[in-house]
Amino acid sequence: MLLALKAFLSSTWIDLQLEREAIRNVLTRMEGIMLVGMEDFGSRDGTPRRVSLMEVGKCDIYIGIIAHRYGSGITHKEYIHARNRGMYCLIYFKDNTVPIPPSFVDTDLDKVQKLEAFKEELRRSHVVSTYLTPEKLAASIQTDLHNLMARQMQEENASANKIATEAQHVQSVRQSSEEIAAVLMAEQWLGLRIMSQLRSESGLTAIELGNRLQADLELIAALLARLAQSGIVGVQRSSFVCAAKGLEILSNIERTLATNK
Repeated sequence: MLLALKAFLSSTWIDLQLEREAIRNVLTRMEGIMLVGMEDFGSRDGTPRRVSLMEVGKCDIYIGIIAHRYGSGITHKEYIHARNRGMYCLIYFKDNTVPIPPSFVDTDLDKVQKLEAFKEELRRSHVVSTYLTPEKLAASIQTDLHNLMARQMQEENASANKIATEAQHVQSVRQSSEEIAAVLMAEQWLGLRIMSQLRSESGLTAIELGNRLQADLELIAALLARLAQSGIVGVQRSSFVCAAKGLEILSNIERTLATNK
């Protein structure tokens, strides 16, 4: 289960109170989201700018609402801080066709220019949505957050599947390595036993015995190679099969030696 994502709501205050209220009404009831904004700051030590930047740094998502005021510039600072921290940003502009009181529009030339530069910065870096009413804005943010959490869930599931696949691969490689080690030990054991028989019996040359056992040796080599590559046969079973085949070969040796005496 995913932990709740903390979303910071950033905007100027005087002109966007209705938007902030509508967003709070929706997001405070949304599972998986914890909304943070200036309404939550309360009384504390530190300037509003310092406190707001500190709270931005504790969040996962930046939600920026931009209308026609630059204000004190705190909204812009909050955005820059969020970008520097690599936070996911959702940006919404109030549609220019929406009627607004003159007091909600900056007239100071310096602030007008800063606001336009800020908006252009946002347009360059994000897909920006516009809204007509506070209610439609809140609904859009809710949808965008649902989509974000769905993508995050898919990414986490894909990551978990990848980890599981890699773990299975590691286990398969480990098992194959154990199988190969068992094969090498078994082949070495068989070779020593055969050479011991050759040295102890003078009635049959090594070449003659080798020719007679060639088919058996090729069979066991192929069998052991398959066991090592299968990834489904345990080491104990491999050793058992090797030992059984080894006894069969030694039996053939004994019969061959008896025939040639």
